[in-house]
Amino acid sequence: MAALLEAKDVEAFYGPTRVLKGISFEVAEGGITTILGANGAGKTTTLRAISGLVRTRGEIRFAGHRIDGLATEKIAALGIAHVPDGRGTLVNMSVEENLRVGAYLRRNKAEVAASMERMYGYFPRLRERQQQQAGTLSGGEQQMLAISRALMQRPKLLLLDEPSFGLAPLIIREIFDIMRVINQQEGVSILLVEQNVARALALADHAWLLETGSTVMSGTAQALRDDEQIRRSYLGF
Repeated sequence: MAALLEAKDVEAFYGPTRVLKGISFEVAEGGITTILGANGAGKTTTLRAISGLVRTRGEIRFAGHRIDGLATEKIAALGIAHVPDGRGTLVNMSVEENLRVGAYLRRNKAEVAASMERMYGYFPRLRERQQQQAGTLSGGEQQMLAISRALMQRPKLLLLDEPSFGLAPLIIREIFDIMRVINQQEGVSILLVEQNVARALALADHAWLLETGSTVMSGTAQALRDDEQIRRSYLGF
């Protein structure tokens, strides 16, 4: 598969502190890629660098065009949706209002309505809570809403940061199953940051491993999952 997203020698900074130290990776069009690593490895910063939320050096290309240096809203308009850690739902708005915010760049009301129906089909509990304030939802429901709101943009690439954090195992399985369906049925490429390594490798096609801001290895998810030394040394399972 051709690369949809390509990062080359990317550095990222918080003030004067360099967090990413020249990482290179890619995400295949139509694929699911996961970035793994310990806390502080730079996984969340990598997603923020793609979305233009931190200062960067190096080259990031999306669908063949450079996006490093673009404003975050322009990157979103090109087809990259970002579900941040902590979910980021608009807590004082209803479920329906959150979804409509996700479609703010779209003008065709019929298509927006159809997309909303698809989201309710993926996550029926959101339909039951259409008029409920997002801040009153359970953690799992808020994560479902955050993912649905991002998908309302009709993205080509979905950036997911720790979607399983703080959730019960049954909810995690449900969300990951839906992500596979969305990838396969809607052709949305996914770049996943996830502490649940076994779950991430079961979902992904390809994996990149970060250590203190540097890429240390990559390969198919199956290869990393099957390599006992890598599992023991880096992945902790």
